[in-house]
Amino acid sequence: EAMLLGLLVCCAFSGIQNIPTTFVTSLKDAMTEDVMAAIMLFTIMSSIMTQTGIITRLVNILNAILGRLRGGPAYVSACASALFGMVSGASSANAATVGSITIPWMRESGWSKEVAATMNTGNAGLGLPAVAGVVEAGDLYFALLCGGLWTLVYRLILVRCYVHKYKIPPISKENIEPLGTALKQGGSSLAMFLGIIIPLVVITGPVATLLEGLASFGEDGVDAMNIIIWVPVLIMLICLIEGRKLLPKTLDGWAKMLLASAKQCCNCGAVSLFAMASSNALNQTSFGEDMTTILSA
Repeated sequence: EAMLLGLLVCCAFSGIQNIPTTFVTSLKDAMTEDVMAAIMLFTIMSSIMTQTGIITRLVNILNAILGRLRGGPAYVSACASALFGMVSGASSANAATVGSITIPWMRESGWSKEVAATMNTGNAGLGLPAVAGVVEAGDLYFALLCGGLWTLVYRLILVRCYVHKYKIPPISKENIEPLGTALKQGGSSLAMFLGIIIPLVVITGPVATLLEGLASFGEDGVDAMNIIIWVPVLIMLICLIEGRKLLPKTLDGWAKMLLASAKQCCNCGAVSLFAMASSNALNQTSFGEDMTTILSA
């Protein structure tokens, strides 16, 4: 509701009498952008990742690596949120999925429930953001990835400061699986990251140059491959294959899974749609040019 109100305010900058026209045009443009389809795909993908147990297995691997550190579950939370965020911008799904696993561990190791919840909420922001409609999101994916890694470093430093501040001890060794066991049970879940690696390799670097030189493919063929569509589709396929044993076996189970995905799409989609529409509305008023002039001065 707040984002919708914000859209109406942005439309008013074109003139009160032009609000209806600006509203319809901005909304229509936002709905037909590639990034909007990507947001929906990422949201559905996050639901599939949860349903197939991929995230749980990744967290277990991280716990085997980092759990022995003081405040280990908090480091696991930050890294798990970053891994989730590499392939999904759904912050609410990130917080709910990773938090449901790491917050109980944090509570058991001495973190207060308020600090544990706050830290997981902050970590949930380590996701692929939706960028304004005037920007080619696919071209920015690698830059956003680097920005996310820098933010992860900051979050890890923050965890270290909180561990010292609250005098958090290491968790019991009985609660930590050996790394070999964790990899044996969940190592196959790491195949999920092929959904990111393959598009990056194909669309950028020497492979892209090779494909551009092929008469049957060419530069237009490479440009037609949108990474923010490729990534969620490939990861969904990998997760469905890798976690097929945990998928619903009945129509009722599939219905519940799809309804859960639809609810997430509704929440994330509405916010993203109105945000992009607001950006489009401001661009119609030359807002970007005005801001450039002000900042340049």
